[in-house]
Amino acid sequence: MLQHKMCYILSSSRRNWMDYAQKDEAKDRKTMLSTLSTTRFSGRMGNLVLLSSFLLVIVIASAGACTKKVTVTTFETYKKEVDGRINALQKQIDDLKKNCRCADVVQKSAEEDAPTPKPTPRPTPRPTTAAHKTAAPTTAFRKTAAPIVAVRTTERPATPSPTKPSPPTTPKPLCPAGWGSFKRSDGRIWCMSVSDEQKKHSEAQTTCQEQGANLNGFESPEEYNAIRNFLKSKGVTKQVHLGATRVEGCTGRDDNPYNQDPKSPCSRDNVFAWENKVSTKNSIGPHWTDNPSNPSNNENHENCLTLMPEGEDPQKLLNDAACSSKFKFMCGKYSAR
Repeated sequence: MLQHKMCYILSSSRRNWMDYAQKDEAKDRKTMLSTLSTTRFSGRMGNLVLLSSFLLVIVIASAGACTKKVTVTTFETYKKEVDGRINALQKQIDDLKKNCRCADVVQKSAEEDAPTPKPTPRPTPRPTTAAHKTAAPTTAFRKTAAPIVAVRTTERPATPSPTKPSPPTTPKPLCPAGWGSFKRSDGRIWCMSVSDEQKKHSEAQTTCQEQGANLNGFESPEEYNAIRNFLKSKGVTKQVHLGATRVEGCTGRDDNPYNQDPKSPCSRDNVFAWENKVSTKNSIGPHWTDNPSNPSNNENHENCLTLMPEGEDPQKLLNDAACSSKFKFMCGKYSAR
């Protein structure tokens, strides 16, 4: 670039000197032509004047030739001086190029030997909330910092894995298998069963206790009918032991088995009582057989209660029997639910 500029300056200088010399020469010629024209058109002047003019032209032309010689000599001197300066500048330019090449080689070698810098990890932008404000500019030429937008990551709700439908659960039975049930007035379920064995009253009570029950009882005419129907469904046709015994002190005879006074504690309805809380009622009720003598206490040893599933009147099937007699028996208990 510098060389081009210097060449342009030198070329301009040369053209300027050539123009100057040409202008001087043209000026001299113009003057000579003007003089000749004046001499030619002034024919009235004498030969002396013509000779003087001719001599003057010769003098002027000589002067112009001298001036042109001086101008050419001066230009040649200046050209040599400029050429010398151009050569000096060219030498400096060459030296600079050599130095630049050396510097490039050294720099390239240094870059190859230098270890490759590890990329600096970019800092993770910290989430901001609406409370963060835009940074204010410190000077008039500083741009306003762009607000940092908080990035919210919405967590998708976890898709519940499909669960296999559980098989329908069979509700737990209220009473053990093979047992009947009856809902009493207090809302609780009373369970009842009948045995296939025939046992004495005491033995039957022991067997019922082994099953968490006692010899059966009832509280109402409706439950009495439920017991009778349950025995019928089981095919029982003969009397079974129930959980009631004769009240102590009410030992009547065949001729007077119970007190005829209904209010007496040994009346027909009260002469027997339930045991082991199988009923909340104290009296047996009007369910004795049609025999007016029942409970007869035959031979003074019929102290246990039985129920005869069949008879002329279904509501009158209770009987007193000897406790040592072996009959089928009914057990009863409340449901666990």
